[in-house]
Parts: sequence; structure tokens; C-alpha cells
Amino acid sequence: MEENDNKKNLNSGIALLDTSNFEYTVEALEKLANYVIKTELTPLATTSEAISAILTGREVGLPPMVSLRQVYPIQGRSSLGIHAMVGIALQNNITIKIIKDYEQLFVYYKNKNKVSKETVELLGDSAMIVNSEDLKEESMKKLLIEKAKKESKTIIMKVFLNDYHTVVEASRFRKLPNGEIREIFATGEYFYSTAVKAGLVKGKTGAWDVNPKNQMQVRAKSNALQNIADDLMQGMYNTQSTLDFQGKIYDVDDDNIVTKVYSEEELEENTVTDITNYQTK
Repeated sequence: MEENDNKKNLNSGIALLDTSNFEYTVEALEKLANYVIKTELTPLATTSEAISAILTGREVGLPPMVSLRQVYPIQGRSSLGIHAMVGIALQNNITIKIIKDYEQLFVYYKNKNKVSKETVELLGDSAMIVNSEDLKEESMKKLLIEKAKKESKTIIMKVFLNDYHTVVEASRFRKLPNGEIREIFATGEYFYSTAVKAGLVKGKTGAWDVNPKNQMQVRAKSNALQNIADDLMQGMYNTQSTLDFQGKIYDVDDDNIVTKVYSEEELEENTVTDITNYQTK
């Protein structure tokens, strides 16, 4: 008897999750919303949030189940997950290209003076570019200086900074008022130092602490897409960008989907726990 009931509930759940021919009625919306919240198939917490996500997603062409994972309400405004933004872009023939992916920044020095990349390029083959780390060891430093003198080259020291840079380019074809069709481009970029200055890297277990590379790619992609496809996104911003702007701490899964946003009360509880654990050591 119990086995039959479990099978019946399973079949009922599968039927609810099959939204290929979903009818946007109040009853259908409530049933689906309640089920996905109960089974934790969405990060959303209330029925009203889930229904709002489904209806908002419908406006930008997202099916119900995608909306329940990729549309997130933040203080009364809907936001889009990065996968939803990319999906909408690709459906509308927008090309997305990663130009730089978490590349470490560096500067050049010549005789203790900073020089530009263009200056180094002008030196061409007469420059010997060495990493600053190689010059810390005296024996290596001596060998490099001797080699530079022997080959009549100028030593250019390359110093890596504690900063990283991600750049994404998006492009689409648009019809201009004169009827001409032209390809337009938009660039989105993000610096790790920007996240640090904004207080996003907190040294805890937030998304920026666990996987900054992914977070920077999300920010760069969303910046590019908001510049070139705001009409397709219905003016919605990226979820993580919005949470970052508001200084929220949140978790994301391996698929870059926001799984939890921490409340002030939860953060205070964690802080008290950390202090208590420290004091008992």
C-alpha cells in the first residue's frame, strides 16, 4: 500500500515538472510553485516568489523550470542568473567571446622606472624580459645580468600584481533606422581589485572567496550582455551582480546558480559561533 502511494506521488511529481505544455493558470502556478519549494528544486523560499519567477521568466522566453532556477527576486525586483542571460543571448544570435579569463596583471620596469607595454614593444629583440621573482636569487640575478651584457640587451623586469582581469566581448546584428544591418559590439570587463575594494572578498565562505575566477566571468559576461541586449533582458540585471551591489553574502553551486542568500541574522549567528569556537580553543 505504501509502495503504491510512493509511486503515485512520484508520478504526480513528474507530471508537475513536465512543463512543456504548461498552462499559466492560478491553480497550475500554485501547484508547481508549492511542489518545487517542498522538494527544494528551487532556491526560492515562498510560493509568491516562485510564481513571480515563473511569470517573469515567461516575459523573456524562459520555460517555468528554468525560471525557477534562474530568476531571483531581490528586494522586489527580479534578476536573471547568468545562464539565463547567456541562453537568451544565444537564442537571439548574440555571440559571446571570452577575451581574457582571470589573467594576472603585471607592469614592466626598466632601471627601477616603470615603462609602458608600448615602450617594451618598441625595444623589440633588444629587450630581455625577466620575471621579478628570478631576480630575487643573487646567483640567478648575476647570470641574467651577465647574459644581458653579453648579448647587448636591456633588462626589462616583469612584476606581477595581486590583481586579475577578465574581459568578455558580445556582438549582434542590428537593423539601423536607415535600414542598414550592422554588427555592433559591447565589451564587459571586471578586475579582482574592484571586488576587493567593494568588500566582496570577505575571507569567509562566500562565492567570491571560493571561486573568484567564476565570479569575475559572471560579472564580465553580464556587463557585456546588459550593454548589448538590455532590450532582450527586459531591463533585468544579473542576480550575482545585484547581490554584490547590495553587499550580500551568498552561495553558488558548481553550475554558478545562487543556492542561498544569507540573512543578517544568519551572518550574526555564524559570527557568534566563530567567536565562541575561538574562545574555547
